[in-house]
Amino acid sequence: MRILVYNQHRALGDGVFFTGYYKALKEKYKDIEIDVFCTPMHANALKNNPYISNIFYFLNYYKPWKTVRQEKIIYNVFLQKYFGDLRASAKNKYDYILDIDSHYKKPNLEMLEYLKEKTSAKLIAKTNTKSAKLKNKNLFDEFTSGYPFEALGINEIPVPELYVSDEYNKKAADYFNNYKKDGSYNIIINGEGSGLKSLPADEIINITNAILSQYNNINIFFMGYNGAGVIEKYTNIINATDKNRVFLTYKTNVEDSFALINNADLVISVDTAVIHIATALKTKFIEICGYATKNYIPVIPIDAADKNLYRVSYKDKLTNKVIIDDLLKQLKDILNL
Repeated sequence: MRILVYNQHRALGDGVFFTGYYKALKEKYKDIEIDVFCTPMHANALKNNPYISNIFYFLNYYKPWKTVRQEKIIYNVFLQKYFGDLRASAKNKYDYILDIDSHYKKPNLEMLEYLKEKTSAKLIAKTNTKSAKLKNKNLFDEFTSGYPFEALGINEIPVPELYVSDEYNKKAADYFNNYKKDGSYNIIINGEGSGLKSLPADEIINITNAILSQYNNINIFFMGYNGAGVIEKYTNIINATDKNRVFLTYKTNVEDSFALINNADLVISVDTAVIHIATALKTKFIEICGYATKNYIPVIPIDAADKNLYRVSYKDKLTNKVIIDDLLKQLKDILNL
C-alpha cells in the first residue's frame, strides 16, 4: 500500500504535530510506503524520519501569512514555479491521499483533483464546516470525524517523533557540556509565540531573575532566533540579568533548534512550536499558557506514563501576566529541586 499525506500546514509546529502518525502507520502496515506533500518549513520536521519514503514540496510564504490571499500564493508562486513537484508526486500510484488541514480554496482543490486523477487514489479528508459546504464534494471519497489517518485505523493521535541527526546532536551536547557542572541544569526559555502569546522583554527579565535568585545551579539559554529584533531583544535581556549564567545560543537552522532542545534539561516556553518539539523529543518542559482552564493538557498528546515530562503554568487572567510563583513551583516539581 502506498499513501500520500497532503499537508498544507505552513508552520513548523503543525509539521511536528503529525510526526507520530508515520511510525504508527508503519507499525500497523509493514509494507506501507508513505510520501508527504508539504512546505519546506514543514519538511524540517520530517527530513530525518525513517518512516517516510519521499517528501514533495510546494512553496508558500510564512509571514505575514494573513496579508497575502492564499489564492495568490498558490497561483503565483506554486503553480507557476513549483508545479514540478506536483507532477513528480503524481507519477506514483497511490492507494490513498490523506488531505490534512486543507483550506479548500479553489487552487487547493484543483491540485487535489489533479493528484487524484493522475494517481487513481482514494481521497480522504477530515470533516469540518468548510468540507460540509463543498460544492464539489464528490472530489472526496470519504470524510473522517478526526484526522484522515482514521481511515487507515489510526484513531488516536500518536505521540510525535522527531529525529535529530548525530552531527547536530553532538554539536548541541558539546555546547551544553561547556556550561555543565555537577548538579547543574541547562534550561532554555522561549518567550516568542504567535500573536499575544509572545512575552515582552521586561516579563522575561522578571522570570529569568526569579529563577536565578531561587536556584544557583541553573543556567538559562535563549536560542539565537533571527526574527526581526529578536536577537537585540534577548541581548538586552542578558545584559539586564546575569551574563555569567544567561546565554544566547548559536543557531544556524531549524535542526540546531531541534538539537538544542533535545540536549537541554528543561524548556520553558509559551504555547508555540517549541512545545511541540520538546514533546516529540521527550524533553521536559513547562508550557506558559494564558488561555486555558485548569483541566487543560498540552496541545500534543503525551502518554500517561510520560506525564512527568511536562507542567503547565497559567497566566493571570486579568493581567495576562505570568504568575512567577506558580512558574517556580512547576520548575521545582518537574526537576525535583
